[in-house]
Amino acid sequence: MLLYNKLRTLSRNPYCIGNMQVTFYGLQFFYDDEVEYPAGHILLREGQNQSCIYVLKKGSVKVLKGRHEVAFCDKRGDMFGEISALTGAACTTTVRVNETSQFFMIEDTEEFLVQNPRTTLFIAKMLAHRLTATTKSHSLFQTEVVELSKEDEGQIPR
Repeated sequence: MLLYNKLRTLSRNPYCIGNMQVTFYGLQFFYDDEVEYPAGHILLREGQNQSCIYVLKKGSVKVLKGRHEVAFCDKRGDMFGEISALTGAACTTTVRVNETSQFFMIEDTEEFLVQNPRTTLFIAKMLAHRLTATTKSHSLFQTEVVELSKEDEGQIPR
């Protein structure tokens, strides 16, 4: 409990009165509110616009594309809704709560991130890691497609 109390500091952000903070991976992360949802709750729905960013505090979610599960997330600090909130585009996946879960919530994303540069850095680093993983995955997929097309043409892959 002592460690948790050290991680969850309810001090005020001098730049944005009323926000709370927690430390993730050595970075201070500021947020507006904490929410808890039961298993089965739809946090984000594919095709719908939304303006909040949710950060997993405790629990787990499933990320769905159509009816297919594309990811299972249970790490503290996993983030959902940031792309839709930042770009204004509709959500590209559905996020369904897998078990009773708690989230830190950022409501007015743009203003919030302007006021909280450390949180913006946290989100930028998380997005950079995700982009790196996606690029690597896409590259491997392209290599497989080329190899399979060579096999279809009767060529021997290298």
